[in-house]
Amino acid sequence: MDIAKQDVILIVDDNSTNLKMLFSFLKDSGFKVLVANDGESAIEKLQEVSPDLILLDVMMPGIDGFETCHRLKASVATKDIPVIFMTVLSETVDKLKGLSLGAVDYITKPFQQEEVLARVRLHLKMRNLTKTLEEQNVLLKQEIEARLQAETELQNLTQELEQRVEERTAELTHTLHNLQQTQVQLLENEALLRTVVTNAPIILYALDSEGVITLSEGKGLEALGQKPGQTVGQSAFELYRNYPKILEDLRRGLAGKQSSCITQIGDVVYDNQAIPLRDKNGQVIGLIGVATDITQFKQAQDALSLSEKRFRLAVDHFPDTFVIYDANRQFQFVNAHGVRIGGLPELALIGHTDEEIHPPEITNAYLPHLLKAVETRTSQTAECTITLPTVGKVTFIVIYIPLLDERGEIYQILGIRHNITEQKIAEEKLKESHEFLQTVLDTNPNLIFVKDSQGKLVLGNQAFADFVGVNAEKLQGTTDAELYPNQEDVQRFIAQDQEVFTTLKQKFITEELYHTRMGEVQWFQTIKKPIFSSDGQVAQVLGVSTNITQRKLAEIQIQESLREKEVLLQEIHHRVKNNLQVILSLLDLQSQHIKEQATLEIFRESCSRVRSMALVHETFYKSKHFAKINFTEYIQDLTSYLFATYGVNIETINLELELDEVSLNIDTAIPCGLIVNELVSNALKYAFPNLPKGIIYVALDSDEKYHILTVKDNGIGLPLGFNIQALKSLGLQLVSVLTAQLEGTLELDRTQGTEFRIRFPKIIDVK
Repeated sequence: MDIAKQDVILIVDDNSTNLKMLFSFLKDSGFKVLVANDGESAIEKLQEVSPDLILLDVMMPGIDGFETCHRLKASVATKDIPVIFMTVLSETVDKLKGLSLGAVDYITKPFQQEEVLARVRLHLKMRNLTKTLEEQNVLLKQEIEARLQAETELQNLTQELEQRVEERTAELTHTLHNLQQTQVQLLENEALLRTVVTNAPIILYALDSEGVITLSEGKGLEALGQKPGQTVGQSAFELYRNYPKILEDLRRGLAGKQSSCITQIGDVVYDNQAIPLRDKNGQVIGLIGVATDITQFKQAQDALSLSEKRFRLAVDHFPDTFVIYDANRQFQFVNAHGVRIGGLPELALIGHTDEEIHPPEITNAYLPHLLKAVETRTSQTAECTITLPTVGKVTFIVIYIPLLDERGEIYQILGIRHNITEQKIAEEKLKESHEFLQTVLDTNPNLIFVKDSQGKLVLGNQAFADFVGVNAEKLQGTTDAELYPNQEDVQRFIAQDQEVFTTLKQKFITEELYHTRMGEVQWFQTIKKPIFSSDGQVAQVLGVSTNITQRKLAEIQIQESLREKEVLLQEIHHRVKNNLQVILSLLDLQSQHIKEQATLEIFRESCSRVRSMALVHETFYKSKHFAKINFTEYIQDLTSYLFATYGVNIETINLELELDEVSLNIDTAIPCGLIVNELVSNALKYAFPNLPKGIIYVALDSDEKYHILTVKDNGIGLPLGFNIQALKSLGLQLVSVLTAQLEGTLELDRTQGTEFRIRFPKIIDVK
């Protein structure tokens, strides 16, 4: 059985009698009780402990209760502890003074134990509910932050994809621009060679005789994370000490031998070609080398002359198809990539035109652009999609550049085919992703918008556009003043945005009013979150507004309906309780005229039964929850009443309660209350006839499906052969009938005194 946390109560009173009485009473009620004789000692004690509630006397020597409460509320450590004043002062001005100091309640002396217990429990319950609400608010805030973080990450991913596309587009544009610029420079093969080598993915390097780098150029350096000239002056033997194959090749070159090797640095594979440099006397003074990235290219052919080798080395590893036509559009040269993707050897192409080699379904895509370049003698760029037997359907950007001699006649035509198939696929996927994200935003019923630091709208979904009455395509660049008719709304929105920009923190607006162009007022719940740029500054504000108008109206309607029902239920329970009280009064008046003890005892038992039912309705009347009552508190009140009714000395018969927090509806609470009334009354009357002391034990606990009510005593017990069904006692017969009414079972144990154990289901249909 779970053990509930024991609440701690501090009593501050200079009257020792009050202290003893409250200490004993509250301790017996299940609380841990601390005491202090005056305000100074109470404040000193609160530096060591933190009680759940303080009962504070007003009139005390030294500092009085009002000053003590003032000091407690001024302290951060004690300001949230509820304080209940205890005083003989009953004037309204005194109560107002105490409440203005932060007290939660007032108890007037002399004390009524039931009142003290009820107020203490009420304010402890209110404090626990407040703590629970604060914890739930923290959890809700964390969940909202997590969702906003996920939305921000998604938006960042979209921005990153857009940036990659822009970078790739810019890179492609830059490459095409460089190729067009070569038209003027490529007048002969040597000029063409220099241009290609300059832009090829190679590393051109030179070493002196000691192995110190004197030259380091080429775009291939980017793959190593280096810049041109960055390693000049460093020892190649030290720089590449972890690559034995490279060191061996360098030593061979410095020894006067031409070297060639394939080596790998990180994830990049290089074809390293190096030759020694000699002075006029033939002595080796260093070496010069070219390291070519052959990860994605075929190894260069080495059958040509030095000029052809350099040309082949660059062009054959160019990632695009590179061809040279003569003036009659016959192939003069095709690089290795063009041979590979075309599926025909170079010798089968040389001296032939495209029409002689490829069928019309292939040439129809790009041949018109080649013919136009010849006709106009100007460069032509176009996008073509063709299907090749080797690789299937591919998309190219084709560039044809006619080379003119001094007379302005074409002597050669350069052709480049840049494969953009993967880029086109990526663009289509990105387009689909953008459309998908926009669809997601547009199908979201919340108003989603993004504004920059100038207050101009950067983005708005369809719901936002519909709300402000502006076409979604015209939202970008508009301001709040242009979108909203109410200037108070506009100023509030601007202030909220400025707060986010200033504090760098998100802002959660629980409720706020929007005025529409139609003059309507709607309620929204809004979250505004900063969007940071790469430099850590707030660049934009993301806002998500949820229309809670219907919820707000429903809340108002529900609250009004609930108040009406609460008043009705309170009135019903109040009237039932009053009627039962009238019956009790009549029975009490009637009993005053009865002289026979047996008849008088019957009247007393009837009063107890009526009182148990009246107490149920009284508990419902005082409760804030009208569907169920706290049956644990009810048992405590009922047993206290029975002990008082039978005039039991608590030093002779001790009551032990072990009660779980259990709530029952009225159909279950009334029969359960009658059962407790009968069993406790019988124990008080018959269990201890000649015994000096005794114990009555009442327990209420629960498992997954059942409640278990136990009432036992350590008295003389029941006789052997006892059969509850055969008894003529109205009380025990009533227990049996009520147990059946609860659809429960009744167990009797007579090993030590008398123990009744009643087990009944948690949810029953009482008929």
